[in-house]
Amino acid sequence: MRDTKPDFDYPVGVAKYKRLISVLDDLARIRGVARYAGLWEMYDRLSDAVRQFDTGKGEATVGERKRGELDAYGRSYAHSGRKTSSARAWMIPTDPGLPTARPQTEGGTPAATTSATHFLTSKILINSAPLSTYFTQTLDRERVVRPLRVTGLLGAFNIFALVRGGGTTGQADAVASAVARAIMLHAPQMKGALAEAGLLHRDPRMVERKKTNLLKAREARTWTKR
Repeated sequence: MRDTKPDFDYPVGVAKYKRLISVLDDLARIRGVARYAGLWEMYDRLSDAVRQFDTGKGEATVGERKRGELDAYGRSYAHSGRKTSSARAWMIPTDPGLPTARPQTEGGTPAATTSATHFLTSKILINSAPLSTYFTQTLDRERVVRPLRVTGLLGAFNIFALVRGGGTTGQADAVASAVARAIMLHAPQMKGALAEAGLLHRDPRMVERKKTNLLKAREARTWTKR
């Protein structure tokens, strides 16, 4: 969308033009989410809205990029980490009719084989335990499923993850990052939504080490003059 230069019958300032490009980027990103979520009515409406501004290069570029391959069963694999935690995730679509289960299809828009009213259910296992059992805190569970919520693919994949090291917060973030990278193998057009949410890159922040003669990383002992 950023390469398009539409012709207007009236002068457009730089600020308005940047705002227009920003709105078109958001619409294109939402259109990709609607496509892979099987919401074809929304996809068609968004396509009509951005068609006059679309150069047609965006989706073709994504399709030409080299990406990881799925195995014989259509499963994707990715790994990531957070602090001292590391996670590996395997994902397989719950419905073979979804576009995410057929990433190698030819042509522009896949055939609509899944109804928008068809609600999908999935299983998420962390170290062979259900998500609600392994992560007892609601915030940790929401971290794990956030990549699926951002891309509109909640319930579209069965997920099995192995995680080790660190605490629950680091493990939840590590699993979330691995899931986001696995989604990219099924739906590469979700890169914009996942990148904007900060889910594709590992958070490099680490716990600051304790210093000599200090109680903690920066906390010093109480000093008295006498």
